[in-house]
Amino acid sequence: MKLAKLLAALLVCSVSFAAGLSLEECVQSAIDNNNDIRALKSAYEASAARTNQIRSAYFPQINGSFGFSRTVTPLSTSFGSLLSSIPGLSSTSDVMTYSAGVSAQMMFYDFGRTGSAENQAYAGEQAALLRYEEKKQEIAYGVKKAYYGVLQAVELASLSEVTKKEMKSLYDSVKERQGQGMATPVDVLNAESEHVKYSAEASRFKRGAELAADSLAVILGKKAGENVRLTAEALPSVEAFPLGIKNIDKCFEYALKNRLDFKTSTLSIASAEASVSAACSDWLPSLSGTARYDLSGQQLPLDQGGYSYGVNLNIPIFSGFSSSAKLAAAEADKRNAVSSAAALRESLLLQVKTNYYGALDKAEQAYAAGKKEEYLVRNYEAMKAKYDAGLASITDLIDAESKKAAGITDNKQALFNYRMQVNELEYSIGGVK
Repeated sequence: MKLAKLLAALLVCSVSFAAGLSLEECVQSAIDNNNDIRALKSAYEASAARTNQIRSAYFPQINGSFGFSRTVTPLSTSFGSLLSSIPGLSSTSDVMTYSAGVSAQMMFYDFGRTGSAENQAYAGEQAALLRYEEKKQEIAYGVKKAYYGVLQAVELASLSEVTKKEMKSLYDSVKERQGQGMATPVDVLNAESEHVKYSAEASRFKRGAELAADSLAVILGKKAGENVRLTAEALPSVEAFPLGIKNIDKCFEYALKNRLDFKTSTLSIASAEASVSAACSDWLPSLSGTARYDLSGQQLPLDQGGYSYGVNLNIPIFSGFSSSAKLAAAEADKRNAVSSAAALRESLLLQVKTNYYGALDKAEQAYAAGKKEEYLVRNYEAMKAKYDAGLASITDLIDAESKKAAGITDNKQALFNYRMQVNELEYSIGGVK
């Protein structure tokens, strides 16, 4: 029955069902077509490359060189007028020199300066990765919201069409009875008003379904109005516990473990601590070594070689108080990171608690709406039987029909509200994938 209603709704919106995209495929399609995702992935790759760039300081830096020079000078500058008295002597001096060499430099120990820089870079790399993952979660959250919105809008549009037809049939029946003297003009007016009411509601749900389809299309990287093919499915039912989480403490535990904001704040503190270490290392010496080997000569192969090597100890003495200022700034940044992390923790946990309790509330409302629908359907059936037996008026039947239609719609809306609240909860605890 649900599938039939969903298929009937194809007439009213730009969504089609059958051999289409599942929810997971919609999420993957949105991620694959999102430019922000591509940009954040590139930013992460750049951060990883910068980390490796800093790590290169742990390895020797080796350079090679090759040189050639030719010097031509007039001999008159050296011999003056005596040049003409020396037979066979050229008027110029032509000297060609070749050289080749290799040099190496390496930092032996800088008392944590490079290590601190590496820790900062790595924290930045991991923060870039978390921003990339957070964006994927944000997109998945948006897709799920739009996807469930489409399912809800299509189902409500389908139900409204069915109700409109039932009200039209009832209106025609009352008019026919009026012609037979079995219904009053007031009864006709009552039936007509209900028909007009549900016709307007059908139009509203039709427009809502179209807008929901457009929203999903845009998120998936398509154009508004472009047809989106989805697999036929109904809104998921209410679970005994939202996401299988039985109490708020378990919910907090899951959020602290999986929410990326908490990991980001931890990285901010780690980066600030690395900045403090780097600032402290400005007062410490550094030990490095150099080595070089050179060959030179006026012909190839070169036969004149030499080498040099040395060890350098650099001791900072005075930097104009810049090191003190750098340390003070780093320590202040660390205190700020710690305070911000604590504030974020409280804020996010309150958000989690609000969403968890909200899911429980929506579940209870959905359960109550389901029971109310069940009652209103049976009430209509009983009233229809009474009306057929002449024990109820046409007004009673119209009222029962209207309440039944409203109860069915309210139940679907309550189920959707529950699903949206669970989506909020899932996002707030870092469970959206």
